[in-house]
Amino acid sequence: MDISFHVNVVFGLTPGTEQVFSKLIALAIPPVAVTETLARIESKLDAATTRESQQMSKMSDEVALLRRDVQDEKTINASAVTLLNGINDRIAAAVEAAKAAGATDEEVAAIEELRVGLASDNAALAKAVTDNTPAAAAALP
Repeated sequence: MDISFHVNVVFGLTPGTEQVFSKLIALAIPPVAVTETLARIESKLDAATTRESQQMSKMSDEVALLRRDVQDEKTINASAVTLLNGINDRIAAAVEAAKAAGATDEEVAAIEELRVGLASDNAALAKAVTDNTPAAAAALP
């Protein structure tokens, strides 16, 4: 028993590819061989698509971790600034309280000098953090 069928495949072929397909058809390649070849190609495409999807998912997870790390770093930096400013403010309040209680400028000069030095260090630290924080990291939500 002979079975005959015709297959029309229409898609954008380059002139060279059209010639190859014409020759294959002229050679009367058994349909099973074409089907098997197409199945192998499809399998390889599916595998490549799966790998790409896995890689994109992994990259998305890594970006989420990076965002969390940057946010944690911002929180730590903000806490450090708050702590240092709090210490500075407490020293300033203690100096003012001592003056209000009758201490002279000379008596609180050493403490005031430490407070001014701490304020300067805080400003330098804040500037260093700002200068060394990439703009892209600062823009992350």
